[in-house]
Amino acid sequence: FVHTFHEIAEPEAYFDTHPEYFSEVGGQRLRYNTQLCLTHPDVLALAISKVRLWLDQNPAARIVSVSQNDCYNPCQCEHCRQIDEYEGSHSGTLIRFVNAIARDIAADYPQVCVDTLAYQYTRRAPRHTKPEPNVIVRLCSIECCFSHPLETCREISRPFNRMAASPVNFADDLKAWAATGGKIYIWDYVSNFAHYLAPFPNLRVLAPNLRFFARLGVQGVFEEGDYQSKGSDFAPLKAYVLARLLWDPNLDIQELTREFLEGCFGWSAGPISDYIDLLHDRAQPYHLGIYDAPNGKYLNAAFLDRSDRLFDEAETLAESEPALQRIKAVRIPVRYTRLYQTKPDDPDYPRQVLEFYKAVDEAGITAISELLSIEQCRTLMSRGLTPAQIEAERQAELEAIQNKQE
Repeated sequence: FVHTFHEIAEPEAYFDTHPEYFSEVGGQRLRYNTQLCLTHPDVLALAISKVRLWLDQNPAARIVSVSQNDCYNPCQCEHCRQIDEYEGSHSGTLIRFVNAIARDIAADYPQVCVDTLAYQYTRRAPRHTKPEPNVIVRLCSIECCFSHPLETCREISRPFNRMAASPVNFADDLKAWAATGGKIYIWDYVSNFAHYLAPFPNLRVLAPNLRFFARLGVQGVFEEGDYQSKGSDFAPLKAYVLARLLWDPNLDIQELTREFLEGCFGWSAGPISDYIDLLHDRAQPYHLGIYDAPNGKYLNAAFLDRSDRLFDEAETLAESEPALQRIKAVRIPVRYTRLYQTKPDDPDYPRQVLEFYKAVDEAGITAISELLSIEQCRTLMSRGLTPAQIEAERQAELEAIQNKQE
């Protein structure tokens, strides 16, 4: 589906005999955290052969992905560098490479589009080369702020704001890709991937973002959420709202939210709606990234206390046991945030730990983040680490990897 360069030419199979197939960075070919050399003719031949094999094995397929690995390090060999400098972006070599594959397969697989990414270092459109008619460019919003509309907010979120290669403005990039006349899709993000269970107040931007995409002729949207486990902040509500908005982005999101809350929570919809408004009102002055820790200024003690009172009211009003369990599940982000902010020497800390794990077990939640399961977190906490310490260690590991990729 995505990040397929590794499948096209695996370093484990080719690097020892053909290091020239892989990224040259600083005069050295990279075995690890690498991309492909997109101007090498043998790499193109390998890619065409692999794409044809995939399509023969999957005759019902309508899209095949030829897309960069999930790291940086684009090739900087002389040939790649010359093209990218001429095109003003590393997407220059990428689109030329994908176009060549698309032209090769067009007659034999007329129903198939070759899908690639405009992601991180390839997010900016090339100055000169246009995508072929059977190419899909999937523009990704990973660096962006998700508490304000993508059309107007220029904030680059952590950790991308510390990377010199980070693009500047998503809206400008989307407009540039739209101007190519190609098939443009969006890869958008609707969860906090470092803290699935933290509040993630992005409901108010879902409709404006989709309307912006529609105005610019975007033909497809993929919304990535917590794909290992249920449990992220109001995931069922957001799935419902997005499903409706993708059919008609002009629908009233407040009405969609009310419809869902009343159907899911019955008499408890009122205090839960009040909580959602409280969260979004408090978050409005701040930017929101998909790796933010749950310790922002808007998530302070006053907010948590008010939130607990609203959820206490919602639980009291629950009209059935299933409704009560659904309320307890959407309350988990408040419990997680309070636990994250509480020091282990606080007398209330042991009770919070027990209540948190009881709630996630009852809700069937299996992952706390993209890289950490509930069981891993439980084990680390049993050794004396707090959620904040666990997150700090994981963040340090990620930044070490990213530093190698730059």
